[in-house]
Amino acid sequence: MDLTSLIDLVGECSMFDENHAIGHLLREGWIFVTWENNQELSLAVNCNDIFAWGCADAEDLERKDLENLWKEYLADPKTGYIKWSSKKRNEKPQKPVIDWMKREGTWTNDLDNLPDNNYDSMLKNTIYERKNNKST
Repeated sequence: MDLTSLIDLVGECSMFDENHAIGHLLREGWIFVTWENNQELSLAVNCNDIFAWGCADAEDLERKDLENLWKEYLADPKTGYIKWSSKKRNEKPQKPVIDWMKREGTWTNDLDNLPDNNYDSMLKNTIYERKNNKST
């Protein structure tokens, strides 16, 4: 069965298998288990290098959000987690990630409407300030 047929099949089914989704997303590396305060296990979406380079980063995955993340995976197994994380944070990924997604054909118009990436804005300001300080 190809991915399109699978998506159509899932769309027709009203049942969502949470355990299957978690197992699959763990195996794909989209999510991982965290152990907070050495007591409680929770899930997080891997956002390393998505919003800032060299940044170990994650977005907490609440149970109520799992089905939406799964739908993003089914629709786009390559970059759906970036789309989900960007929408969750209400922020675009960093520019090199956007450029890559556009080359891959996975960037969507709804992502264009998100606010700019905070780190990109800070970096642009820093470069601007350094450039202007050197010229004085």
